[in-house]
Amino acid sequence: MRWKVILLVICCLSGAPYTADAQQERQTVQEGDRIRVSALTVQGEFTVARSSGDTLVIHDSGNVGETIILPLDLITSLDVRRARSTGSGVMRGAGIGLFVGAAGGSLIGVVSGDDPPTGWIRFSAGEKAVMAGVTLGVAGFIVGGIAGFIHPGGWWERVDLDQGIGLSCGGDGAFRLYYSHRF
Repeated sequence: MRWKVILLVICCLSGAPYTADAQQERQTVQEGDRIRVSALTVQGEFTVARSSGDTLVIHDSGNVGETIILPLDLITSLDVRRARSTGSGVMRGAGIGLFVGAAGGSLIGVVSGDDPPTGWIRFSAGEKAVMAGVTLGVAGFIVGGIAGFIHPGGWWERVDLDQGIGLSCGGDGAFRLYYSHRF
């Protein structure tokens, strides 16, 4: 019975950060965002300088100062890098550390087996598994939390490129009516 409760607590703690990240998602591309683009003319990671209804103006991080004007019709896939908050990074790192430490400690305790019946200190394999699991789980929680604080990480989010019908104003002041459909 205790094992089921311990396993339930570990699963709940390691899954909590994912729900917090899912609530922070957004579907827009903004100035300064890191993007990953796959288009007919260009492919790679860039930084958004400007975004309008029908074009993206991007900077190539490899070639400093190079600006690329990319019509949305040429883009086959577009992903935006979303940063994870520090608190979310700490929780995610701590949850992963707790899970790995507890699982590793439990495995070490079980594999080491029962102590011989003759001796001053005797522990069964189950008792060793609990002690090692708790000890390494706490250590993993602390180390994972520190790692998550230092490097909270992020994820790539796919941007829906279906534009439909729209009206945009170009850099030259001209209005454009456009239609776009993706299959």
